[in-house]
Parts: sequence; structure tokens; C-alpha cells
Amino acid sequence: MRNSILLLFFSSQLFLNAADSILFNSPIDGIVAVVIDAKDGTRLRNVVAHWPVKKGQNRVIWDYKNEAGKPVPNGTYKWRAIIAPYMMGITYQQTPYPNVEQHSPNTSPWEGGNRHGWMGNHTISRSVAAVNCKTYITQNGTEGGHSMAVLNSKGEKIYGRGKGCDNMFKDWQGTLYIQNGGSIGIFDQEKYTVTHTLGVGGNVNAIAAWKGKMYVMYGSNPNSPPIRMVIYDIKSKKRLKEMAVKGIKGHYSYNFTDRMNFSPKGDLFIVSGTQVLKVNTSTMKTSVVVKKGLKDARFVCFDKKGMMYVWDQIARQVKVFSGNGKLKRTICKGGIQQAGPYDPNIVGEASSIAVDNGFVWLNYPYESPRKVAKFTSDGKHVMDYYGNTYYGGGGSLDTTESSQNTYIYYRESAFKLNMKKGTSKLTHVLDGNQGHSSLYSGNYNIRNDWVTTRVKGKKYFSSAPLLFRYFQAIGAVWIYNEKKKKVRFCAAMGMVSRLPHFNNSAAKAYIASKKLNFSKTFFNWSDLNGDGKVDMKECKFKERPSNDRYSYLGRFDHKLGVQGRNLRFEVSKFLSDGTPIYKEKKMPHSAIYKFPSGISVNFNAPHSAKYRQHGNEGYKNGKRIWFYPASYDVNGMNVGAFQPGLITNQFGVSGEGNAHVGDLGEFFVTHANNGRLSIWSTDGFLAGQITLHLKDRRSRRWSSKSFKKGAKYDGLTIGQEHFHNFFGQTTDNRYFFIAGGDITGLFEVTGWEKFKRIKGTVTVTGGPPPVAAAATSKPVKKDSKGGNVSTSTTLMTAALVKTPRLDGKGSKYSTPYYSIPGKGKFKMGYTANNLVFLWEIHGGGPIRNIGEEFVRYFKTGSSVDVKLSTNPNANHSSNKPVAGDIRILVTKVKGKRVAVLYRPIASSGKPWSVSTPAGGTASFQDVRILKKALIRIKQLKNSYSVEVAVPYTALGMKPVKKGLKLKFDWGVYSTAEGNLPTMRNYWANKKAVGVKDEPTEARFQPKFWGTVHFQ
Repeated sequence: MRNSILLLFFSSQLFLNAADSILFNSPIDGIVAVVIDAKDGTRLRNVVAHWPVKKGQNRVIWDYKNEAGKPVPNGTYKWRAIIAPYMMGITYQQTPYPNVEQHSPNTSPWEGGNRHGWMGNHTISRSVAAVNCKTYITQNGTEGGHSMAVLNSKGEKIYGRGKGCDNMFKDWQGTLYIQNGGSIGIFDQEKYTVTHTLGVGGNVNAIAAWKGKMYVMYGSNPNSPPIRMVIYDIKSKKRLKEMAVKGIKGHYSYNFTDRMNFSPKGDLFIVSGTQVLKVNTSTMKTSVVVKKGLKDARFVCFDKKGMMYVWDQIARQVKVFSGNGKLKRTICKGGIQQAGPYDPNIVGEASSIAVDNGFVWLNYPYESPRKVAKFTSDGKHVMDYYGNTYYGGGGSLDTTESSQNTYIYYRESAFKLNMKKGTSKLTHVLDGNQGHSSLYSGNYNIRNDWVTTRVKGKKYFSSAPLLFRYFQAIGAVWIYNEKKKKVRFCAAMGMVSRLPHFNNSAAKAYIASKKLNFSKTFFNWSDLNGDGKVDMKECKFKERPSNDRYSYLGRFDHKLGVQGRNLRFEVSKFLSDGTPIYKEKKMPHSAIYKFPSGISVNFNAPHSAKYRQHGNEGYKNGKRIWFYPASYDVNGMNVGAFQPGLITNQFGVSGEGNAHVGDLGEFFVTHANNGRLSIWSTDGFLAGQITLHLKDRRSRRWSSKSFKKGAKYDGLTIGQEHFHNFFGQTTDNRYFFIAGGDITGLFEVTGWEKFKRIKGTVTVTGGPPPVAAAATSKPVKKDSKGGNVSTSTTLMTAALVKTPRLDGKGSKYSTPYYSIPGKGKFKMGYTANNLVFLWEIHGGGPIRNIGEEFVRYFKTGSSVDVKLSTNPNANHSSNKPVAGDIRILVTKVKGKRVAVLYRPIASSGKPWSVSTPAGGTASFQDVRILKKALIRIKQLKNSYSVEVAVPYTALGMKPVKKGLKLKFDWGVYSTAEGNLPTMRNYWANKKAVGVKDEPTEARFQPKFWGTVHFQ
């Protein structure tokens, strides 16, 4: 379809007869969507969408074919069009979660340099340590963001690093230690580097350090002897003493580094059940210091005055004792946070405790919300440091309220917004039962988001598939008690195997007693008795065929109805307490959402069995009125090409609205893994776009220099893996979306008044249809400087370079440049002793990298690289690396040029591997710095060049000879500000574009490489 369409500006040199054209005037420079309707008003053809137009007269060519590509009969047809601004106005408002803006005002909430962003996305923080007036918070790993955050004495983030640790602890000489498994390292608090110090593998029970000695308590079961203490000399790594220790009870819970600690005077203490014991480091005999006042002591630490701080797990408080064991005060209110108003004095549980500079820090080990609580040493709550969202963003805006009285909800946490000041406050918790709030079970059901709806004066929350699918396995509804600020779980439907409430022996036995197959049974539940619990007798069960995907539901609509394929659940009545009672209804068509106008939308619908084209479609009164082709590829690392009107990588619906100004009318917004939020009218126009495709040359990235309220972000692309995107229109007609990596960043959207609808007719009278000019391509063209550029992406040539001097001049290479359009070009050569590479990169940001781990330089800034199979006989049919496959990555780190060699298969070297839930594991048997590589880098204003010569001996390969052919690829990692990659592009492997999954980026895929021919 798209290859046979032309959109011509009126000033173009190419003109066709007016009878072959659709002529119209545009009031703005913008984009246009044009459709042709059949005589019955249904969609005949989507002619163009997102096509650029100039203010004034424009022309669109229709090839007289329908959506299936078949010529239409002669006659007069109606065309309609929507003109939209190319870029909507986007203004940053605030980020409630994480609350970086509240504690670190000079730090952006999203990733940037070392001080920007907060923590990582996949895991919660594990450990907190305070030393030398700095506070350190860590995770044991992450795919994005930082696994360690360093705060200054004011509590402001001043540094972050990608590599974290399991736990941390300090000594009173000012040294900070980190623990990863059985490895203990010293953390340099100025250079932020780690030096491995000691191996303490085994069943460690507790650990502490004092004046160059490490005290490690071992014992597989803390409640059963023998437990032994081993004292190590940290410098020499020698065992100095090993003795048995008696009288230790309890367990270390989340970490053993806070279980035992030294006082400032050098006395060693350890928690033991309901007591705190003092350990004689000479004899290892213990004596009771704290005899009463504790129910379950987990962690102990000291301030500089020698006051003892103990976390009591059962009391859920910090108990503060004097050095002789007398209780002085408590910190935290105790108990567990319940649904309703949020009380920051309730911590509930801690996995780590630290005291320094007059403050007490407690790490909360769960996600409701992720946080580290900060108190003064006398017990006053200072603030909570909220962590990143789970993964891919998250949160929804309450659209049942005006913008001046609304909330952002992240899971069960409700953040009250102050739009004028750009601030927020966690005011209440919707549901204290995380099993309710996450519905964490089954495929595509990971931590559903909630959206708000007001029906008959009551506010409801419903689950929404704001993930990487347009459907959800379980549909669920909660009714909101506005006085008590909490919800009640009141209705749900779906497959019983996907709801955690049924995954118990009693429920399974009940369903079996009905002679139903558990794996095939569908349920429909309403909370008839109002207790918020799923009672078997309140459920309706029905067995479905195994191939019936009725359980894959769409979004709840404005009347709390929800549909999956052609099975719809509508509210038949509401009980007096607001509980909805649902009835099943078979529909003549599939849909995932129904709009107030009565139009229903479906995703991934086949156009027809014959043409095998899938896309979005709209129905009204049971009749399909429009269709638009779209793909649903959700591979996090594969982003399709940018082309006006081409919809790829689509996830699902972000939200809906009804424009109160302009001609757009009722619409919805979809999000995709290419960074674009598209605007669709419910009558089937791909009308506009809020954020842009990341390959659109006009798109811009997040900036760590522009994060204050009111910052303009017109042309923003939200990039990849924003799984939980949300869009909504508040009751006072303001429009917002939530995005921002792994945060709940709130942005306002303006420009709706610029949408303009126009229409007309076009007559088909027979004869040949208009045809677009055929595109021609030649293997070699001229670049802007007159040099030869090959368009080949499968074969390149490399010739002998007689003068190996690195001067950045391409003229000494007798072969053409090979290009990645819009990114740069490349040449390769060889000498008697070296391979030589030359990159010339344009518009990819500066050549700058802030990395500290050379194995991860491709994650911490810009770089260029080559991938090469040094073995001409290698077999890559399995798409897995073999011996001889290498990667050479080149970048500039803190002003120094550096090249890194990666070898997945090697007989010796320094191994490295990386794993994530999404990408699995990528392993290398050797990753090292190429010290013998010669590197030249020249940075210009909007471009840079990199030239490298690498000896064959450093690569473990024989000198190349004329006629040799090897598998090969070259690429570039782009960056907006020189701190993290925003895009990767390769000459041959067009699938390698994403920068959101580390093992996938690191992994070799030689099957997709091209070939280099040495001539």
C-alpha cells in the first residue's frame, strides 16, 4: 500500500491531473491522515497517515485501490481527512515516584549521568550503610538505572553506579565494605571503586570488622551448635583465630552484615533472639547486655555516642538502648501499614539499618512502596526515599477528578498531586493486600495497573493491561471508599488458574467437586457479602475449551463493562453497597474496549483470511466501520523502521479522551515499543502523535539538564520498554501522560485545538490508476564530501593500507565507505601487522562514556564497535558464537581512549556474564582491555571520527591475506548527553537496535552479520 502512495506539496515540481488527486488546504504545517469511505460509510482505504503537510494547498494521490489492494469500481467516493500538528506540546510536570525531586533537587528523576536517576528497576534495595557523613543504598543488581546510590550529608544523591552488592557494612575506622556472596571488598568512597579483599564463603551467620580484622561467624543453623568465629587479617587474608561460640539464637533474616556490629569503643555485639549479646573477642564467650524489651532482634548498630539501635521484627520498631542495655526510646510506630491513610512512622519491616550524622536509615524490603525511611536519632520521621517502579514505568492518573484535585496511583500507593507547585505526597494506601493489588499470577498478568472510573456517583478502580499486551488474563474491580481512603475488592472474572485466590487446595477441591477441569475453568465473581474476599459460593464457574481465550480480557470501559474476544461482561445491576453484578453476553465481534459513543475497538484483528493482514479495527452496532494495519511485535530489542503511517511494535491502549477543542473528537492513545504514542480517533483515523518514533529524526530524548516543572519536551520519544504507559483527560479538560523509563513521570499535552477535519469527494472514471515513481538504487553513491558510499549491507571490501598512520583520512583506504543511513559511515583496511578501522559518526551525540566497568561500556555511554569471526571456516548456522568470534568496542572514558575485546569462546582470559529476567544470560570466557590497540578520536561539533589499529597478535588471529572472507559487522551506540546509550545501530544486523536489555545487547548473533572481503 505505502509504496504506491504519493503526498505532494503544492510547490513540488511533480504534478498530476487534478482528477487523480485529492487537493486540500491545510491551516498549519503539520501531518495529515486521509481515508476513503465506501458508499455505506465503512472504510474502503487508509490512504495516508502521519504524512507531513505544509500550510496552504497540498495534494494526496490515491491509487484507486481498496485496503486489500484491489481496484475499486468506477464511481464517486467520499474522502475524509484530519490535519494535526506534527508535534504536540509536551510539558514536564513532576515525578512522584521515585521522589527524587523532593530529596535531590539538582538530580533528574530519570537516568542521565552518575548523579541522575535513582535506583534500578528490577529489584528492591537490600542494604543501607552510613559512613563518613555519606549514606549508601544498594541493590544486588539491575538491568537499568543504578544499583548503588550515594547520598551526601543532606541526603541528596551525588553519585550512582550500575554495580551494586548484596549487603554493606562499615568499621569505626571509616572503611566501607561490600559483600557479594562469599566475596568481601573495600569500597573506595572517593573513587567509587571496589577492591576485592577477602573470601568468606560458607554458611556465614554474621560479619563485622574492626581495625584491620574481619570477624566472621559461621554456622549452618544458628539455633544448633557448633557455631564458630573466624578472625581474618584483612591485609594478608590469613586466618588468625577460629573458636566456637555458644549461646547464639535466632537468625539473620535478610542480611548477616547488620546482625553483628562493633561499638565505637571496639566491643562486639550480636543480636540473639530476644536479646543482644556481647562477644569477648579473645575467648568468644558471650554475655547478655539487653535482657528484656525485645521480641525478635534482627539487626544492631551504634551511633558515635555508643547508643545501641536494634531492629525488633515482631514489634516492627527500632529500640534504642544505652551501652549497658537500658531501653531509652523507640523509633517507628510499630505494626504494619494498613489500607487507608498512609502513616510514614510505620515502617513495617526492615532488611537493613544504619545510623550516622544524627539520622537512622531503615531499608524496607517490599514494593508497597519501595522505600528507605529516614528518621532522626530521637525518632522523628524525616522523609521516605521512594524507589523506582518495578519495570518499564508505571502508575495511572485519577481522571475522575480535576487536575487540581487528583492523584497518581502506583499500585496501591496514592500520591496526592499539587499541580501548581509540581509536588506530591503519599497520602493513603488503597489496599493492604498485595495479592489483591498485583494479581500476580499467570501469563501477562504481572503487576497490573489500576485505572479509575466513576459510575453512578461512585469511584471504582479496575485492572488495566498497561503492560506489553493489549489484554489481561484477569479482569478485576475495586470499589473506593472515599471517606476511609481505601478500596474493597468487589468483582473479577477470568481463568481460575490465573487468580492467586484459587491456587490453594480448598479452592481446587471445590472446583473438582463440580466436575470441572481446573485448567479450563472460567469464573465470574462478585463480592455478594461485602467482605472483599473471594468466596467459592459467590462464584459462577464454567468450563471453556482449552483453545478458547475468553480469559484474555481488554480494558474496563466507562460503565465497567469488559470484553475478551466476543464474550462481553456487562453490569446487570449494582448492589446497594456499589458491588457490580456481571452477566455474560455473546457479541457478534471481538473487541478490547467500548467507548461512550458506542464504538468498540479491537486489536490484532485479521483484515481477512485471504490477505493475512492484522491491525486495529472499530465496530458500531455490530458492524465493522474501519480497519488499520498494525504489527504487535513486542521484542524489546527489535524496533521497526520509521515511516509515516506505519504502526509497528504496538503494545496496547494507554487511555482515552474526548477533545474539548478542535475537530478531533473522541479518541484513544496507543503506546508502542518504538517510543511513539499515537492518537487515534474512534472513527478510525491515525490522527496524530504525542511522542515520536525513536527513529524519527525530529525526536528528542530525555535530558538530565531539563527536569524542572514546566520544561518543554515537544518532540519527545519515550524510547523502548515503557510497558506501563498511561494517558488520561481530567475533568477540567487537561491531558496528561505518564512515562519516563522506570518512573511515574507526569507530562501535560497541549495543542488539541489545532486538529482540523476536512472532507470531499473523488471520482474514479476508469483508466490506469496513478502510480508512484519507482524508486531506483545503485550500489555506490556519493556522500556530502564526494566520497564513494556503498549501499550494500551484506558485503564490504577491505584493502591493503600501505600507510597505517592514524590520521582520520578515508582517502588512504582504497575501498568505498559503508553507511548506516542517518548515523555514519565506515571503512576497513589491513596492514602486514594490523586490522585498521575508521568510523565517521554524525548526529550520534558526543563520543563520551562515564562507565566504571570496562565490560559494560556499551551500557554507560556512546561507543563504536566491530564484530568479526576470525575463523574463515566457522559454522554460524545455529546463530551462536564459536571459537574465533570477537567484538572490539571503542570509546572514550573520562577523556581516555580505550578499546575492549570480547571473546565468548576462549581457552583462557577473564570471564564475564550478565543475566536479566527478560534476556537470559550472555557469557564470555574472556573480556579485556586491548592495551596494544592504537586509537585516534576526533570530536567535532555534531560528529566525531574514530580510527583504530589492532595487532593480529592481540586478537589471536593470523595476518589476513588477499581473498580472505570473514563474517563481520560494525555499529555505533548513540547517546544524547554522553552518559547512557539511547540507540544502537549496525550495518548488517538490522535487528540490533534496542538498548534496554544488557544480555541481549552483549550476545553475539553471527547469523545476522555481513561479510568482509579482503582485497
